[in-house]
Amino acid sequence: MDAEQSARLEALLTTIQQRFGADALRKVNALSPAAPGVLTGFPTLDAALEGGGIPRGQTTELLGRATSGMTTLAYKIVHHAQAQDAYAIYIDLEGTFDPDYAARCGVALDRLFLARPDTRVEALDIAYDLLSSASIGALVLDLGRTVPESRLLRRLTSVLSRSGCMVLLLIWLPDDVSAPLMVHNRPSALRLLIDRKAWLCQMDDIVGYQTAVTVLKGRTGVGKQVEIDITFDSLVNGDLT
Repeated sequence: MDAEQSARLEALLTTIQQRFGADALRKVNALSPAAPGVLTGFPTLDAALEGGGIPRGQTTELLGRATSGMTTLAYKIVHHAQAQDAYAIYIDLEGTFDPDYAARCGVALDRLFLARPDTRVEALDIAYDLLSSASIGALVLDLGRTVPESRLLRRLTSVLSRSGCMVLLLIWLPDDVSAPLMVHNRPSALRLLIDRKAWLCQMDDIVGYQTAVTVLKGRTGVGKQVEIDITFDSLVNGDLT
């Protein structure tokens, strides 16, 4: 490439970055190496994810219905992110966050910030601002029954890759809709479907439940399904104990 061609290329790159943002186009050697993922606390699930856990700098989707174990899994993942001295943000659009249950799952409430926006657009704006300017280790987007459009989520990718933050997007599935119909080609690195399979009983008491986690999308393990046991008493435990 001669000097004139190089100058034209540099001018074009500058124009693209000015129009779409500095992260829209970068040299590969300018990218930061991927940080280690966050373990889920469930060895069987982490093994299905090839030991990498939940990736940082990318979005992970958790899909599930009520009482499937999706929220419990999210809380446990936040707990493990905080164990690495990270602050966490929980964006709760429908006001369903349960601090008592989160604490029983191991979440450190003194290192968790809670946001309750009025709309999904406001929720994503808050997420964008936090990822752009704050040093946080985990961000949970619980938008309830509201599913954001892919183009709105893609806006986060411009700042997410360099933040090193782990982002969980909780997607609540209606009873009459299958998981594939809810995907809509969203820009996630990992997609997990959570289904409750059975209650765990001891004598006449329910002491927990068994949940199946299926890897719908990921760098490895697509199609794998593992079963995890979630038990509860004063604390909520997984199969890590």
